[in-house]
Amino acid sequence: MVKSQTKPAKGSSRISMDDLMDAVGITSIAELSEQSSVSLRTIYNCRYSKHVPNNGTVYLLAVALDTDSKTIRSAIADLE
Repeated sequence: MVKSQTKPAKGSSRISMDDLMDAVGITSIAELSEQSSVSLRTIYNCRYSKHVPNNGTVYLLAVALDTDSKTIRSAIADLE
């Protein structure tokens, strides 16, 4: 199920990766990696603008964070 009602952080028009993680009770990158089957290194590289994730990675993160791919891409773009 895709959740589209996660709210952006106060003072922001976009939601952050941390907000998405908080919304589903994921407390660390290691836990996100485990839940999404995306490697720690890939998540780290996405979060710190080392590379842009491919569609498969975005999909896996979206499923783990109970949101849609567009929200994930927006949260990652916010970090850049």
